[in-house]
Amino acid sequence: MSQKKLTKEDLKSPDAFITFSDKVIGWLERHKGPIITLFVATFVLGGSYVGWGMLRKHSEKSAQEELYSIEASLNQMRKKLPEDHKPESLDKDFPEMASRYQSFIEANKNHKAGAIATLNFVDLLVEYDQIEKAQSLLDMIGAQFKPNDFFSGLLTFQLARLNLKQQNYDKAISLYQKLLGENSHKHLHAQSLLNIGLSY
Repeated sequence: MSQKKLTKEDLKSPDAFITFSDKVIGWLERHKGPIITLFVATFVLGGSYVGWGMLRKHSEKSAQEELYSIEASLNQMRKKLPEDHKPESLDKDFPEMASRYQSFIEANKNHKAGAIATLNFVDLLVEYDQIEKAQSLLDMIGAQFKPNDFFSGLLTFQLARLNLKQQNYDKAISLYQKLLGENSHKHLHAQSLLNIGLSY
């Protein structure tokens, strides 16, 4: 096949399209190996990404179902407590519940269900005045999420609330200010400002 460069006159002739097509076909034939490799690589990468996304969704759904089971057990135990009950011992009032929560959170710390379980378990720990344990749990889970993530905001807010409860006002204020600096946490800004006011 001729490698002659096309002129303006050639382009005006009826054979211009055929000549151009021949050049394209020739180029494709010479480079078919890399083209096929690129196509296969794109297909494999795309398939892997879709497969990973589906696996992640399935994993998240399974985690949420397991969390629902834990929450249902907690609610059943809570209903059996007398109305005038005062929290004294978490393990006595809710046998095995602490270990179930901790195991679930550890296994699902990169999932949304793990963050939800953390928030719920922290509320239970605060109810039984186990503040330090609640704080360490929030620190561990909070590190798994990006600063502008929805759950990161909720976890930081909860951590600030615990510091406020312990009268660690400087720490609480710095955490609330961190939330105020993120536009993605606007839903927490009003309460954060109010709590900063309560810290003085």
